[in-house]
Amino acid sequence: MLTGLEILLERMKTNPEEFVEGGYSKWSRVLDAGWAVMTEDEREALQVGMNEAKRDHFNGEVMKVLAQGHDDHLMNRGSILTPEMMRQQTTQILSDEFDKAYARQDKKTMQTVSKLKGAMRK
Repeated sequence: MLTGLEILLERMKTNPEEFVEGGYSKWSRVLDAGWAVMTEDEREALQVGMNEAKRDHFNGEVMKVLAQGHDDHLMNRGSILTPEMMRQQTTQILSDEFDKAYARQDKKTMQTVSKLKGAMRK
């Protein structure tokens, strides 16, 4: 089997979103070029891998919506986010970064994150 295909099949398991974004992924050109030199078995393995990546991505998207616990996702059509959704996501990211910095006892990062969170409240 092509070494590059083996690498991508493994990557599909850990980063399925890279292979299913809007029908044309970051790997589309590479896979299209590789298709011409793949054996039938390699093509079949690629199709199985792509299907699994799509299934994993779908499951992840379902879990994201369930984790939200409210109906804000109804306002998120395509890539449009409401200002409140952006504020919530940004606040969550900052909280996560603060927790990571706290675990490392990285006081400089903790101070920076705290300042950013304060600016978000204004």
